[in-house]
Amino acid sequence: MAYSVGFYNPRFASDMFDVIERNFSDYFGKTGTHGTVFPTVDVKETNRSYVLHVDLPGIKEENADVSLDEQVLTITAQREETADEDAEKDTSKWLIRERKFGSFTRRFSLPSDVDPENITAHYENGVLSITVPRKAPAQAHRIAITKN
Repeated sequence: MAYSVGFYNPRFASDMFDVIERNFSDYFGKTGTHGTVFPTVDVKETNRSYVLHVDLPGIKEENADVSLDEQVLTITAQREETADEDAEKDTSKWLIRERKFGSFTRRFSLPSDVDPENITAHYENGVLSITVPRKAPAQAHRIAITKN
């Protein structure tokens, strides 16, 4: 039986939207609604788990959150804008300002073979690594027939 981890949109839970997100997000810079920018995510499947690596540069560990509800893994984080002391003195102005600030939420629909009780998350050097263990597949077994 084949499983997969995919992009989740509660209004449009369809593979078509996963394909759109996968193929066109690079052209639009992973930009979502209201100018929010989604972080890049790598998802790897092993025999024992699914592993997600989420790039969160400039985000403090305490400003990131991971939750699971009804087979949907949700990653939320917020990048705070740093105070610009020079702006108060009116001695500088921005010439280029490309870094995005604010919050984002990214959701992934997980397959039914995950073990929700043993999901772990580790944050180091701006990368959030989430390990979602897989349950062993159910084994067929013989059922004894008894007489009444």
